[in-house]
Order: sequence, then C-alpha cells, then structure tokens
Amino acid sequence: MPAIRAVARGVAAEYPALTHDELLALVDALWAQPVHERRMVTVELLELYDDRLEPADATVLERLVREAGTWALVDGLAASVMGTLVDRHPELGSVSLAGHGPAGPRCLLVASSGHPVRSRRRHLRR
Repeated sequence: MPAIRAVARGVAAEYPALTHDELLALVDALWAQPVHERRMVTVELLELYDDRLEPADATVLERLVREAGTWALVDGLAASVMGTLVDRHPELGSVSLAGHGPAGPRCLLVASSGHPVRSRRRHLRR
C-alpha cells in the first residue's frame, strides 16, 4: 500500500489543479484495466481529489463499486470516497451500494451523519 499511496501522492503533487473532468477521465483510464494496483491508485486519487467530486458523480462511484470485485476496493470507495461525498452533500441522503466480491454479494449503506467518514470504516461488516 505505501507504494500505491506514493504514486497517488506523486500525481497529486504534479497536478494539484486537476479539474473535475480531468479527474474523471483519469479514473476511467486507470479503472479500464482490471489490474488491482491500478484500481487501488484510482481509489487513492479519488480520496485525494474528493473535493472535485459532485453529487452527480455518485453514479460513477456506484459503477466502480459494482465492478470492483474485491472489498479492498469497495471499502475505500464506499466509506472514504462516497461517504465523504454524502457528508458534503446531505441532499444525497443515504446511498446504497451493492457489489460482488469473492465472498458473494454485499450491500453497503453510506448515510450522512455529520461525523468523519473514515471513523465509520470499522463499522462496515461482511
């Protein structure tokens, strides 16, 4: 994980003014190949640039969750990225994300609570 985070931080340092549209294009390009490390960098970038995300991006995040195939990706996408988006935009209410992993289907509910999202990670259950 440290190497993956270093790559994401390097991108953020090189492109601090990355726009919303550029971020989504980068996300699509990285996610297109089903390579775990590329997808982990994608999740890290979404966390680093989460202030660029808008409520309409919830559909993009839902697609990523559905395509993730492993909870190593789903947990970061749902708790950190989508959770932050829901906390920042309470009009989203709660969002149900369903995905499939090695253990079968799992559904996560991300609700706006006014609490830091990262602290909710420990409450996610299989």
